[in-house]
Amino acid sequence: MRLELCTPDRPGLLSEVTRTFRENGLLVAQAEVSTKGNLASNVFYVTDAAGKAAEQSAIDAVRERVGADCLVVSEEP
Repeated sequence: MRLELCTPDRPGLLSEVTRTFRENGLLVAQAEVSTKGNLASNVFYVTDAAGKAAEQSAIDAVRERVGADCLVVSEEP
């Protein structure tokens, strides 16, 4: 599962987001993290704890916590 987060950058953002993933049973398999000015643009490839596709309920919980309007979710083949 590919999660793209685009939001104003702030101290602790990356830590907060990865903690939210972990609290919802998601593992980050790969990440692309960048900032341009005050905007953080992060792409995370996540799986469940067993390395399989993440459940929609976990993704929904993450979206609710970090903001549904700044998180784009897409499935990777």
